[in-house]
Parts: sequence; C-alpha cells; structure tokens
Amino acid sequence: MSLRQASFALLVLAVGMLVLGAGGFSAMEADRPVDVSVVDDEDAYLGVTAEQEAGDVNVTIVNRFANEITITQVEAGDPPESQYDTEWVVGPGTQETALYNLPTDANEITIHAEGKGVSIEVSTEIG
Repeated sequence: MSLRQASFALLVLAVGMLVLGAGGFSAMEADRPVDVSVVDDEDAYLGVTAEQEAGDVNVTIVNRFANEITITQVEAGDPPESQYDTEWVVGPGTQETALYNLPTDANEITIHAEGKGVSIEVSTEIG
C-alpha cells in the first residue's frame, strides 16, 4: 500500500467517523425508582408547628437536616390569604420560633424552605 492509498484510507475513515459518530451517545433516558415516605412532624427533617396565640400565630421550625435551611416564604389559608416573603435562617439541629399576624380564619400554614441541595414545602394545621 502506498503512502497515497494509506492517506486516502485514513481520510475516508475520519470522514466516516465524523458522519456516523465514534460509538458514543449524546442522550439517554432512564427510569429510576423513587421511594417517598411521609412521617410525623416529630420525625421529619423539617418539623413545623403553628399555634394560635392572641390573634397571632407562633410558628416553630425544627431543622433536622445536616445543613442550615432558609425559610423563604410563609403562607396562611387555602388558597393563601396572607403571604410573607422572608430570609429566616434555621441552623442544623436547631429550633426557631417566629410570630406572624395571620388572618383569624386561617386554619393552615405552608412553609417554603431551601437548603443545600433541597427545596421543601410543608403544610400544617394551625392549632
């Protein structure tokens, strides 16, 4: 085989690889099983309690995550009648309480929180 024939063969091979690909793939679809369990507040990663007190609501957050979380929004009612945007940071393994002035007829509160690699929405009844 001459140099000219070898060069032509390599050129044809290179063009063929560009057109057909190199045997890899650029997209994939896979089904993965997910198991979600619901637990009581005393066992949840983010525990929330809401207690009515003289027209206000005491909201207590318990963070059982290994990292701090930030409460980004507090909503009351269904559909939400009151909405508070916040940047309330709760450290890992700690409990924090805040007082909110919510509508007296609200019977449910929803907490939106974010942390390292996690986004959470928790609803609970106002007691």
